[in-house]
Amino acid sequence: MTWDAIASNAAANDVRPIVATVEHDPRVAAWTTCWTGVPLRAEGTAFEAIALPLPGGTPFVPAPVAGRLPRTSREITLGTKTMRELHARIGTTIGVSLDNSPPRPMTIMGTTVFPSLSDKLGLGTGAALTPSGLRHLVPDKAPFVPPGDVLVRFRPSISPQAGRHALAAQLARLGSFTVDGPATPTDLVNFGQVQELPQALGTGLAAVALLTLAHLLITSARRRQRDVAILRAFGFTAQQVRRTFCWQAITLAGI
Repeated sequence: MTWDAIASNAAANDVRPIVATVEHDPRVAAWTTCWTGVPLRAEGTAFEAIALPLPGGTPFVPAPVAGRLPRTSREITLGTKTMRELHARIGTTIGVSLDNSPPRPMTIMGTTVFPSLSDKLGLGTGAALTPSGLRHLVPDKAPFVPPGDVLVRFRPSISPQAGRHALAAQLARLGSFTVDGPATPTDLVNFGQVQELPQALGTGLAAVALLTLAHLLITSARRRQRDVAILRAFGFTAQQVRRTFCWQAITLAGI
């Protein structure tokens, strides 16, 4: 993850107190304002976008998987899943609209992954824009909403949890602000659960196999009581009978 905390104003769309705080916080290594969860639509597919001021916001977006990040108001970078849903490729120009506004042409410059901020923005889903690109999509005469979040990265010597706690304590004295950490992407959580599935399945199958083997041996011993009696009559000792059943068990287990 390229950031340690995301701070927002819960009472108003005004991040100036947050900016003033992180600018003078010695624990903060880098920060940037941003727009998150921007609702976009292209070719009938709905997705969300994150807009960061560049080049200052570049370190907060992972390196492109292919192509490059947007630089101008007519460029956009998509997640790999969103790219497939749009049946597009790098270099294609598509019509992108903000909410229900008329679509504006934008050229796909590359693919990348995104922080998991919503169901439609994370890993391979979503898009990245520049602030000028976001302004390009705003309908004429409509107000341009200022950034609503601040991404923060702490210095390596500061643990993310301690940094978030200290930042939240500072902002609590200024008003109603929220400070959250990066969420674990759902795909990674599911992948971790899938990794544990073979071990759990193997343990269950092994237990079933042992129970089946034990049941088979018990049933076999009961059915062969007459054979055991004949062997005892021929002179088999109790130890030899037990060895016979042990070899039978070993043979079954080996098979």
